[in-house]
Amino acid sequence: VFPSDMQRHLYDDMFRADAGHTIYNGIPLKQLNHFKQTQDRREVRAALGYSDDDFVVLHLGTVCSRKGQVFSATACAKLIQENGCKNLKQLIVGARYIRDHEIKYIDEIFQVAKKHQVSCRRWEELKEEERGQPQITIMDIQAAVLRFYMAADVVLVASLNEVLPLVICESMAFERPVVCSKIDAIPEAVTDGVEGFLVPPGDADAIRDAVLKLYNNPQLRVKMGSAGRQRVLKQFSYESMGERYRELLDTVPLPTAEATEATPSSSSFKGKTVLVDMDNSLVDWDGEFIRRFAAMAKRPEEEVERVVRNRQKFEIEENFDPSEHELVMEVITSPGSWCIQ
Repeated sequence: VFPSDMQRHLYDDMFRADAGHTIYNGIPLKQLNHFKQTQDRREVRAALGYSDDDFVVLHLGTVCSRKGQVFSATACAKLIQENGCKNLKQLIVGARYIRDHEIKYIDEIFQVAKKHQVSCRRWEELKEEERGQPQITIMDIQAAVLRFYMAADVVLVASLNEVLPLVICESMAFERPVVCSKIDAIPEAVTDGVEGFLVPPGDADAIRDAVLKLYNNPQLRVKMGSAGRQRVLKQFSYESMGERYRELLDTVPLPTAEATEATPSSSSFKGKTVLVDMDNSLVDWDGEFIRRFAAMAKRPEEEVERVVRNRQKFEIEENFDPSEHELVMEVITSPGSWCIQ
């Protein structure tokens, strides 16, 4: 089972044609719906410093060359300076200062802003009264991201390399139009001109043109947002995903007697076997590590969670005392651990 047709076709001719299936990963609509129903959009925007008049363009994802923030920043800067979109504010969420190449890439975004003479600041360096004032704001990685979808008017996914990022589905669940790179499995989630626009990867001018259409047409934003919501309900809900798996399991045949006899009993699987590639979308690796490490180290989960969720270094063990490194590795490699992929 694959989370997209694109991934499934990568393995064509490696198994029987009828043995491969695509089942799209679902998103937690109940959680998203609860947030939408209990939060006031104006208050959410105000907390980020944005007014009713601001046109907020969100780019959510780890800031790195693969995600294409330089291209989205270029597009937004040109919209502000060349197209007269003076109330446009770009919010880039997902900066981290761990790897040298990521730090360098963040600097490139600042250089883009400088070149086009638009203001660009780190959220973490802003005073409360300065929030929402920069034309481009770069915020560190955040655990809670639903507020950003609610605050946004348009969401950009300008990636150069992806499978099918759930940020697209989550954006559409919030009824936000999306502008996405036309790569990999993204066209399986977005039809150009329906839920948003598909653009060539790495093309800042194409991003600019697509955003400008949405900027100038509030009715189009509403129409595309509504279409995206309907697509999520049909294609990317937990209910839809669960039903597809039930249907599949009902149709998977049990091993034949011949197949069972041909395989040593000590290494054969009993009953039905389904190999699933969920692309990490439903598994909380950090959460599983926190639970296991807290139990093995006999430390409060809250204490371990603070270390893990706020870690400064990419390698998980480097965020713990050297005396605990061996235990960290024991947790990661323990049988059944979700921490290993």
